[in-house]
Amino acid sequence: MTQQGKAREDQSVDRRFQDAEKRTEAKQAYIYKDSGLVENHGYVPRWLILVAVGLLIWGAYYLYAYWQSPGG
Repeated sequence: MTQQGKAREDQSVDRRFQDAEKRTEAKQAYIYKDSGLVENHGYVPRWLILVAVGLLIWGAYYLYAYWQSPGG
């Protein structure tokens, strides 16, 4: 993770938690030992938000275009 990404993550944690103890607890990473995955509080990447919005728009289009009656 880059320093800029780490700083952005720290800012989002600081804004979310008012209590200092909860803030430091949220900054700690939880590691799943079997898989090697790391879980921590942070921000949602912009590309992931764009993918979710794109899927919602595509779903609305699909409903409108393909779920009409065959004659209509």
